[in-house]
Amino acid sequence: MAKGFFPDNIPQIIDIVEKIFRVELAHKLWLDNFIETCQINYVASIIHSEPESTKQKIFSRCSADDFEHLFEPFKKKIIEKTNLKSITDKEFEDILKTSKIFFPDNYAQIVDIVENNISVELAHSFWLDGFIENCPIDYVARTILSAPDQLKGNFQQMFRRK
Repeated sequence: MAKGFFPDNIPQIIDIVEKIFRVELAHKLWLDNFIETCQINYVASIIHSEPESTKQKIFSRCSADDFEHLFEPFKKKIIEKTNLKSITDKEFEDILKTSKIFFPDNYAQIVDIVENNISVELAHSFWLDGFIENCPIDYVARTILSAPDQLKGNFQQMFRRK
């Protein structure tokens, strides 16, 4: 609306909107092309849990400069959540999916954080799904050795990656 009524004052209006509105509203306005400034820290904290369509919309709106500044806050949020032990297995999976697609150059850093904070069972699952490269071979060996004899021949699926 401001673009139609006050076209000469758009930069000042955008500046006021970005300063007085909650970050969630500013993010929505940015996502809908009403303001130009990406709320980097907010996006970093929510991106892994957003639906795929919203992720695509966010990253289509991000400028090259936004991308440069988005990874470190994203990584910091993950570290904070892992330090608080407030992250679920599903969130770890969403983080890996998001990182693999949107931060391919920094994906290894996220994998390191995740691998150091998940169970060996989950690491095996992520390895099978192709999210991590290191197979937890000790876990696989223990599982095979502890299985009843009649099941030992059926362990091919433990090494069958998607």
